[in-house]
Amino acid sequence: MSTRRVLVADYPFLDIVWTMLAIFAFAIWLCLLFLVWSDVLRRVDISGWAKVVWLLLTVLFPFVGLFVYLISQNAGMVERMQGSFWRPRLP
Repeated sequence: MSTRRVLVADYPFLDIVWTMLAIFAFAIWLCLLFLVWSDVLRRVDISGWAKVVWLLLTVLFPFVGLFVYLISQNAGMVERMQGSFWRPRLP
C-alpha cells in the first residue's frame, strides 16, 4: 500500500479561492439564519404557531425560507431592531 501525500502544489489556486468563497458564503448564511431566528422568536405580534411555521420553513427549506422571511418581513425587522437599540435597559 502506498500512501499519497497531498501537497500544496496539488491544490490549484482557483480551488483555494473557490473553497474560501464557499466557506465565506456559509458563514454569511449562518449569520442571516440566526438573525432571522432571533427576530422570529422576539416577535410579539404573531402567535406561537406562526413562529413554529417560520422556524420549520427555515429548517426544511433553508435558503428559500430564509430569503422569503427577509423579503416579506424586512420593514418589521428594521423596526424591531431599532426599537431594541433605543429601549432603556432596567438595572
